[in-house]
This record gives sequence, C-alpha cells and structure tokens, in this order.
Amino acid sequence: MSEMIENPENEKWQIVQFDSQILSSFMECPWKMNKKFNEHLVPISGPSTSILKGSLAHVGLKTFYQAYKDGKEYKDRVGEALVSMRAEAPKLNLQPEDCLLVYRTFEEYAEYRKNDIFQILGVEQFFRILVYERFPLKIYVTGRIDLIIQEFHNSILAPWDHKSESERWFYSALTNQFRIYAIACKSNSLTVNRFRFQ
Repeated sequence: MSEMIENPENEKWQIVQFDSQILSSFMECPWKMNKKFNEHLVPISGPSTSILKGSLAHVGLKTFYQAYKDGKEYKDRVGEALVSMRAEAPKLNLQPEDCLLVYRTFEEYAEYRKNDIFQILGVEQFFRILVYERFPLKIYVTGRIDLIIQEFHNSILAPWDHKSESERWFYSALTNQFRIYAIACKSNSLTVNRFRFQ
C-alpha cells in the first residue's frame, strides 16, 4: 500500500496506493481494514463457498470475453472458457456439485449472451489513477475492471463488473468500486453483469 520512490532529482516521494476494497473497508472500520489488508488475516474456515464459486465463474468469464476480443467463434469461446474453469477447479476447495453448478450456469449465461455485439477494449484491465500529488506525497487509486466495452452506436466506454450471486442483490451506483471504475473509464455508466446461480 505504501512505498518510497526516489526520482532523479533525489526527491523522496511517499507513494500510497489503494483499491476500492481497501477504501470501503477503511471507511467501514480502519481496524478491520488493517487486519485484512496489512496483516492478511483470513477466517480459519477459509473463503466461503459462494466466493469460491464466484472465483471459478470469473475465470470462465475472463476466458470467454478474451476469446471474444480475439475474434473467435462462439463455440470456441465457450469451449475455451469451460477448459479454463476445469483447469482452475482443482485449485479451489469446492465440492464437485458446486463445480458442476458453475459450469452449467456458465453455459446458460453464454447462451443468453450469444448474440451480444460490441467491441471489447479490455478484459481484466488494470488501472492506476493519480488522485493526489503534493510533495512528498502521491496517492493512487488502483483496480482491475472485469470488462470494458464500447458499443458500436456510440464512443462511450462502458465498464462491466461481473457479479456472481445466488439471489437478487441491490448494488448502489454510489459504491466506491463503481465510482472508481467509472472515473477510470471517463464514463458516466457502469454495467453490473449478473452471473446468477439458481
């Protein structure tokens, strides 16, 4: 989160950088943020099943949309995504039925999105924005946007954030994550791309 950088003029800058998760956690409880992001404390039980299923789904979605960006046919996109998820699944502590649910849900999702037409500009796109600079301090906001698209009828960049879920959740447009993604893309819109487990 913090580092010292010395430039050619021998000025030492203190660099602080954080993402939306760190910012939101700090706003909620600085002590909790410190334990989670600085001391890297995690629950003894490990990540929840829902988080692991979401992680597996993200692997498939990343592969699917990267293949779309690379100009591959629909069947190839789906096939590559399933292969990538099956390769990732053994690394996660998921039951076989949970993995099968993710695969089946992905196939349904891909069929639903089969006829989407847009230009993909970024998949899992990293960004770093300078938000404050006054010697000796620079502050950056960082992040990784799941998908950045541009529809053919306009020139506006639209960030997409994949959300996997078992039920309908409400997402506020005012969350730090969404506002930072919109700023990074210089956009006034953001799509929550729901990947819903039934």
